Amino acid sequence: MMALKNSFFSWIQEYLANNEKAVLFYLDLGWPSVLDVKRKYPQRVINCGVTETNTLLVAIGLASQGFKVFIYGISQFTLWRPAEIFNLYGKNLKNIAIIGNGGGFGYGILGSSHHSIKDYGLLQLSGISATIFLPRSQDELLYQLNLFGQQNENTFCYYRLINVNESKVKIHPIDSINQHRSGNKATVLSIGPLIQDHFDPELNVDWFSLGRWPLEENQLKPIERSACKTGKLIIFEEHVWPGSICQFLNHLWRHKNFAIITAHPSHYENLVGNRSYLLEQAGLDIKALKNYV
Repeated sequence: MMALKNSFFSWIQEYLANNEKAVLFYLDLGWPSVLDVKRKYPQRVINCGVTETNTLLVAIGLASQGFKVFIYGISQFTLWRPAEIFNLYGKNLKNIAIIGNGGGFGYGILGSSHHSIKDYGLLQLSGISATIFLPRSQDELLYQLNLFGQQNENTFCYYRLINVNESKVKIHPIDSINQHRSGNKATVLSIGPLIQDHFDPELNVDWFSLGRWPLEENQLKPIERSACKTGKLIIFEEHVWPGSICQFLNHLWRHKNFAIITAHPSHYENLVGNRSYLLEQAGLDIKALKNYV
């Protein structure tokens, strides 16, 4: 199992070395990986404690002065605790990257307070112009971090990190949508690293995965064409319905000549357990997928 947070801290250490106007705020999380970075750059790597709202406000101020600001914390808290700031200052969210570790059910063992299954939906429902990265592999995360790090224009990005098992599927990072399998029984779209959780090469389906959102409509055409061919589109997403990619695609293709089945968490309150258990409870495991097909 690959801990994507380790890849992030290796990348940010090199980025800080080459960019003096870059800052990392971490929200009382990241041990022990963050300590090596902090020892090298103590003035630009700052533990902000559990002050998500104030941290985002300071980040907005620094970003307005030309700094690239990275905020690292628990996925559920990095977005929802400063939710009011998104409403008040959404247009000022530029040159800021939020790195949310434990996305989806990543911290499920800590209970529903840590279930990050309403995270990027908050951004989309708030009308904020944000690029949402859902890395499916270590290579893809590094590629996506470089996209933000090398951009000169003002951008706001959210990275949703979930530990991934990279042994199942090879991801081509330059493509936001990958096709991993061809078949004719159904079309399957796995959002983010779910492709690594339930991919089964024996299933007779067209199988796609998506690692970035939003996308242009023409980028989604391969999935649409496949669904028209198979007559059935099954979307798996580790996010509740409101603000989800499932919701957007269901609306986009509501008049198309194929059935759309969406699998996403609904009844999750009071559930505690590791991610595999919670995915099974939410109907996001391979057994559920086979039933849908």
